[in-house]
Amino acid sequence: MSAWLELTIPTATSPSHTQHSCNGTYLAVPHGKGEVGVWSLQDLGFRQLDLVAHRKAVTATSFGFHSQPTLLCTAAEDYIIVWNIEEARHMYEKGQQIRGQIIGQVLGYVQHVSFSPDDTLIAACIGTEVLVLDSQVERLHSTLEGHNSTVTSAEFCPHYKSTIVSISEDRTFKVWDLENSALVYQSAIISAFPFLSLSHDPTKESFAVGTSDGQVRIYDLSDGSGFQLLHQVDIGKTISKWKAAKEDNRPREEKGPVTVSSRPTWQKPQSQDPGPQNDMTSGESEASAAILGLYYCQNVRSRQDAVQQTAPNFLGQDSSLVDNLLDIAPVLIVGTADALVFINAHTFETTSLLDFGDYIPSMVKDGPSQCNIPLAGSFAFGQGADRQQVWCLVGSLFQKSVDVLRLTVPAHEGLGQRLESLSLSSPVVDDGAGGEGGTVEISVLSSTPLSENSPLRSELVPRSKETSSGKQKQEAIWQPNLKDKWEISH
Repeated sequence: MSAWLELTIPTATSPSHTQHSCNGTYLAVPHGKGEVGVWSLQDLGFRQLDLVAHRKAVTATSFGFHSQPTLLCTAAEDYIIVWNIEEARHMYEKGQQIRGQIIGQVLGYVQHVSFSPDDTLIAACIGTEVLVLDSQVERLHSTLEGHNSTVTSAEFCPHYKSTIVSISEDRTFKVWDLENSALVYQSAIISAFPFLSLSHDPTKESFAVGTSDGQVRIYDLSDGSGFQLLHQVDIGKTISKWKAAKEDNRPREEKGPVTVSSRPTWQKPQSQDPGPQNDMTSGESEASAAILGLYYCQNVRSRQDAVQQTAPNFLGQDSSLVDNLLDIAPVLIVGTADALVFINAHTFETTSLLDFGDYIPSMVKDGPSQCNIPLAGSFAFGQGADRQQVWCLVGSLFQKSVDVLRLTVPAHEGLGQRLESLSLSSPVVDDGAGGEGGTVEISVLSSTPLSENSPLRSELVPRSKETSSGKQKQEAIWQPNLKDKWEISH
């Protein structure tokens, strides 16, 4: 994993509690009072497009899923406005006033906004409710109520366009069905800490929830699953282990001679006391491991492309296990105050970690060649056509700036890629040089279980031990009685 700092955007207020947005082509950051700047990721040095319409500070922004046209929603306490980015750029080039479509007025403080997969609806988190608005006209579609505290996020499911998952500071999540105007599921209080971030897996019917105590929980969203917990990752422990391993790998400074004393502690001189000498490695103040951002990086290839003609027939069957074997595992990016953690979404193993305390290359003009990232207060992620490249917006916790990072996330190789380089029918010709020739060996999974009489089960069936009674019975059969032998001789 590699990272570069591409741009630093100054803001008028602290961006730590503001929702920024990025879709892989554009990024939107509220950088002035009521003003939102839109930058093109193709050329960050080009002047940004300023959208001015709000009279109060913009608290949430979100891009739509479609690219023609590209829609951007900006929300403040006065208005909720939807902008057409291509139309706005065209009006700017002609010198005309840029206008957007107002879809809500004076609705309150907006915590979070998100588009539906078809860009026709917008979910706005306001207080303890979720308002579903039409993205084309000023019309309220529905109101989702029931949370006992502030709703921190609400996202449409990419697999079911009428399904919304909402999380709240009341430590619960709810699943809503807009088509039937019903509450599908309401969880119990899961944690002692509030829910802060939410992200849907675009490849599976599941979603991840992050809490303020550094826990990431993945839940099943498929039909009939009961929304059960699939896995839980302790990000705080993960970061601690990675930092401890990094400290162990650092070269240690050579010290002078050491005196080892067996005297009692009260008799040791001050210079010979082996106690801690202001060692801050274990007791130093660390930033909170609160999960401020979650994002699934799509590194998945279709199964039709992965399965080749030389592959076994069972790999073409419909199976979630086969999908996991063939697909390139997506990466779940977890954002905390002082690090980015990259997790394999199939195995839930930590693949890499970006510590904000480490120096990374900087591409900012008239700036240092290397710099580190200050403590983060908010995150936004986006992915373009290059599936191995992810854009990350880091809103500073204490400074009035937003850092734009370009991340290169390596894809995890799936079984489909390995099968492309193998052939199950073509033998390898032995050249006689090293004696390593022969046929290609490959291990595959059987489509059906082994039969009871299969010789392959010989090592799986445990051998029964002979009992002492069996041995005695066997001896009685093979050793005749002396009395019977005497009668036979007569």
